[in-house]
This record gives sequence, structure tokens and C-alpha cells, in this order.
Amino acid sequence: MKIYLAHALTNAPEEFRQRMFRLRDTLASIPNIEILRFAWIDGVGPKPGVNVYEYDMNCVSEADLVVAILDHFSFGVGMEIQKRSQIKRPMLIFAPTGMKVPKIITDCLVYHNAEGPRMLLDPVTYSSEKDIIDFIKGMSTIK
Repeated sequence: MKIYLAHALTNAPEEFRQRMFRLRDTLASIPNIEILRFAWIDGVGPKPGVNVYEYDMNCVSEADLVVAILDHFSFGVGMEIQKRSQIKRPMLIFAPTGMKVPKIITDCLVYHNAEGPRMLLDPVTYSSEKDIIDFIKGMSTIK
């Protein structure tokens, strides 16, 4: 299963970015899971010469599952959620426990679920990356 992990980068605190990079590595170690990587150089920023919009939208379209983490505001994550909802492919949205998920996100999920098969799940709350890992491990065993 190919997973694209969508989360804030540009304006996110370094501690959060490092947590997400560790999460990405942990998820990649799960059998049958491939993590699609950002066009990003750790500690530097976007790879030079790469059209980040085109690259990320291709990953969003190619992935079997998009996992969006909403800890920090990100225009990019919002665009990725929108793209994924338009193509009606499976997506998980994780928000930290106690965070109010923006209504535009929850309404987007309701809107697209009303049009056909339920392919977008309601936001899932989490208190640590272990919650995300356990959720995805459970999904990876579903045939």
C-alpha cells in the first residue's frame, strides 16, 4: 500500500517536522507499506528545480491512502485534502486530541461522502504518533 503523509512543513516548528520524519520512517518499516516522499531536503527546504505543486499533487493522486496530519496550519495540506476529496480516493485525517477541526474540512468530507461510496473518513483524534501507527498497522492487514 502506497501512503502519502500530508503535514505542515514550511511554517511548522522544527520539533514537529522531526516528529513527522520519524513517523514517516516508522510507517515505512511496516510490511507492505511504501511511503511516498516529499520533494524536501531536511534542514534545507524544497528540492531546487522541483515544482512542488505538481510533485505533491502527483503523490496525492498516486497514493492508495493519504494520511493528513492537522497539527499545524498548512495551505499545502488543505490543497492536498481538497485534491484527494475531488478524486474520491481513501484518506485519513488525524487531528490532535482537543483540536477543533475547521468546518471546511469536515464539510468537505460530508459533501464528498454524500456523492457516492464512503471513501473519506471523519477526522480521527490522536494523542501520540503511536495512535496513528496503530491505526495504519490495523488498516495494512485488511485485504
